[in-house]
Amino acid sequence: TPRTVTRSSSPQSTSSLQKPGGVSEVSAGRRSPTALVLSGRGSVRTMPTLTALLPALISATLLGMTAANTTVAPTGANFKCEGCMRDVTMKIMYIDWSTAVLNEPARKKAESLGIEYSCDNPAIALPECFVAANWNGGWVGQTFHDVVTKLGVNVVPLTRANFTKEVYNAYTGGSSYTRCVWEVVLGNVDLCVGDFWETAERRRVTAFTSALKQDVFKLTTKKIGNAAFTGLDLLNIFKPFSEGVWAVTAACILIGALCLWVIERSADGDFATNDAGEEMRAPEGMALSLWMALTGYVSGGVSHSVSCWASRFVMFGYALLIYISVSSYTANLANLLVAKSSAVGLIETYEDLTLKGGKLCLLEAIAGLIDTPGVQLQTYDDYFASFEGLYAENCDAAAIGSAEFRIHIAGGQGAGTVCRDENDDNYGQSSCKGDSEPTAVKVGPWMGTPTCECKNKGKSPADCPQDCPDHHKYCEFFEVVGGGSVPFDFQVSFSCPINKIHQDYFSSWIIALSLDGTINGYYSKWVLGMAPGVCDATEAPGDQLDLKSQAGGFFFSGL
Repeated sequence: TPRTVTRSSSPQSTSSLQKPGGVSEVSAGRRSPTALVLSGRGSVRTMPTLTALLPALISATLLGMTAANTTVAPTGANFKCEGCMRDVTMKIMYIDWSTAVLNEPARKKAESLGIEYSCDNPAIALPECFVAANWNGGWVGQTFHDVVTKLGVNVVPLTRANFTKEVYNAYTGGSSYTRCVWEVVLGNVDLCVGDFWETAERRRVTAFTSALKQDVFKLTTKKIGNAAFTGLDLLNIFKPFSEGVWAVTAACILIGALCLWVIERSADGDFATNDAGEEMRAPEGMALSLWMALTGYVSGGVSHSVSCWASRFVMFGYALLIYISVSSYTANLANLLVAKSSAVGLIETYEDLTLKGGKLCLLEAIAGLIDTPGVQLQTYDDYFASFEGLYAENCDAAAIGSAEFRIHIAGGQGAGTVCRDENDDNYGQSSCKGDSEPTAVKVGPWMGTPTCECKNKGKSPADCPQDCPDHHKYCEFFEVVGGGSVPFDFQVSFSCPINKIHQDYFSSWIIALSLDGTINGYYSKWVLGMAPGVCDATEAPGDQLDLKSQAGGFFFSGL
């Protein structure tokens, strides 16, 4: 394939090497003199640039960004097209984050060299960080790699190491995700690839692609004890139906039994004689009919024998009642008696949070999206900072995205930082504003690399709590299931900020990949498949019944 070089009036030139499949990789340069160090999802902290540590090869790789005028809008009305953007160069910033966007070659290269991995810190970023084809990991990264390949876009790959000085003036908040949005607004970036939330604040300033998925938030609280077994738990077996349904059911059983006795009492059948061989009288016959009706109901079938059409009609109505009632009861019983966490948390329902005027920990990016009447909001710039806020009981519950809940809470994986200097203006957030360094929080191995090691190398982090005090600490968290009369139902779309002239082309392909199940497949692979649950009690009810849930059945059957 011929190598083409694009000349620029800028002293920073950009070279492009055409790749098979219609995607070309264009080397990108470092625009910001400030090194960025990741501290969990979406947050960064600045540190002096370590220019002396940059290898010559990295310096040669980070030559410069393509000038804005190299981006040309494609023409034509068929937006779901293949190879129609071969003449278009786009500056794409990849937001490296866990299972969403991943550069496996760069990670493996750093591991082989025995150095820390970061594509966001110019001091240690490897050349592999700036190869577009390498950003095909993670459920979002793989999706956009497919789209870029289909369209044939020429890509200038960027990372958070390429944030400009200009964007820090335009946006002064702590979210690197929102900062990337503003890079699109300023024209420095054409597309940000990551698990972005499409918030109203962000949508007001730039265009977004069509939604990839919905992020359904989980209301999470901290365990403070275990629920004791009480006599009221014996009544759990009656919960599938309300008191009104039980009352009407009992009335139907009584009426059916009475009708069958009245019709059949003179026949040579169930009510002819009693156990002593004598003619059965009314009280005894009615009692026997009621017993047969109850036995038929709980066994899921009829017990009476009939001798005429009148009885057959009554029997059909009663059999229909049994069929509908028993089927409904069984379906609801499996849901209600499923083994739920016996933990007692800071709250039991979202309604508790609203009634007590409690605090809800959540990320600042979505603080304006959740309608929380009577609830105080405690905002954080990073998920791990919000986790630590809940763990310290600075709030009563936290709103956590489904992927983060799966990975960090139920999966017990990942690491982050939190500022513990109480005198720092950023106390409790992921980074410190002053001279203090944030404290690392390492809850479990991530991406195949242990986040905490015991001094005794032969032990696992679970066996050395003195060395790894944060290991699986969030197993103390669990999902609040059920919201009472005030349900917690919040979700937001995953979508990526994009230059308006490219919006229709990317959105058309995203819709197609969503409809054919490709995106769901990537999500299952990178999120569900990469984070097996280690804290099972944190998940919503599963499909296993425990002794406590079945105690009522055993008790009343024995009685």
